[in-house]
Amino acid sequence: MAWIEVHQSLPGHKKTMKCAEALDIPEVYLVGHLVTLWLWALDNSTDGSLADVSNRMIAKAAQWAGDASTFVHALIGAGYLDRTEEGLYIHDWWEYAGKLLSQRERNREKQQRYRDKQKEPDDTLPESNRDITVTATSHNPSTVPNSTVPNQTKEESKQAPPVFDREPTDDELKNLTFEIYGTSLQAYQEVATHIRATSRIAVAEAMRDAIADAKGPPRSYYEAIIRNWSRQKVKTFEDVERARAQFDMAMDKRGNRASPSRSNGVADMLAQIEAEEAANDRRAS
Repeated sequence: MAWIEVHQSLPGHKKTMKCAEALDIPEVYLVGHLVTLWLWALDNSTDGSLADVSNRMIAKAAQWAGDASTFVHALIGAGYLDRTEEGLYIHDWWEYAGKLLSQRERNREKQQRYRDKQKEPDDTLPESNRDITVTATSHNPSTVPNSTVPNQTKEESKQAPPVFDREPTDDELKNLTFEIYGTSLQAYQEVATHIRATSRIAVAEAMRDAIADAKGPPRSYYEAIIRNWSRQKVKTFEDVERARAQFDMAMDKRGNRASPSRSNGVADMLAQIEAEEAANDRRAS
């Protein structure tokens, strides 16, 4: 699910007022046209360039029903579009969409790392433990999938592809839990607690992040992520994307981003962020 940053000052900004006056419409209508144009650009002009886009198409992308040239000239006059030698550009496009576009690229890399890991043979389990039946009675059947995993092995669990656009199924959540915790019977009670604190979506996405990014066992990384997301009240896919973007910015500020994948030191970084947030909460109270 794509999103874009919109500042609270936009409706009352003098640029908005100037442009709305030129078009003889209320400022709130112009905000709608601007946001619609920006959302269109996320998929159709990711670098912010409108050099090969006609005025009529720009107006249509913004859902402006009036004269296209009048609309485009008003945006240029107010400073929402920049005229350059190469053509028109959306003003300060990176400020509005840069975080999302960077996150998209990181998500593509994350999914590729996840797929690569699924292809790797896992020789960490002894032969005697390869075929195990795990049966546990859930104390919260409404939120935790049936925790019976017949003859489940890590190799079998790796066959479920990553999913980033819907709520995980029970089987997918079981497979991800097995990737994180192995055959631990206590794992299902722990996951139930995590789901109650966040959501099935948040738990599944945190597990995928940990599996894709952790260089060693992903459990500590996953638990650090889910604790952090619980504090941030992460529930939906939009919440997940915002939490990831905030974490990436925090990592960038500290100069601790690893490349091409994060190290297990990320768990320590998450713990540090948690401590800072807790200290801020204490000061605020």
